[in-house]
Amino acid sequence: MTNDDSGFVGSIPDLYDRNIGPLMMVPYAGDIARRLSEMATGRLLEVAAGTGIVTAALALPRAQLIATDLNQLRYIAVALAFFIPSILALLAAFGVAPAITTITAALLALIGLLVERWLFFAEATHVATIYYGR
Repeated sequence: MTNDDSGFVGSIPDLYDRNIGPLMMVPYAGDIARRLSEMATGRLLEVAAGTGIVTAALALPRAQLIATDLNQLRYIAVALAFFIPSILALLAAFGVAPAITTITAALLALIGLLVERWLFFAEATHVATIYYGR
């Protein structure tokens, strides 16, 4: 007997747009837009724009909408700081050039953490600069 549900087949963005977005994010976006429409004037800042479902709902007539999202760089930082060094540490544990893989893992983790910290402060500065118009 075969089970057709045993593996994922298809496009995750398409599934999100057809199912998860309308089910979860559209009601939330409508609710948050309704709440903010009563008080939002001036500048409105969204720091995790993501797919844009909430961002589109927040386009209010009396407010200037500013949206930002730095996900791609964050993925690179996480890969450099945690994922790749973990794989290299496992290789070193199994005896695959232990000295070289350990040093490489440590250097990549350091670079990844530095990129992550830079992103943290850059995102905070970027958001504050955009919001306050400097």
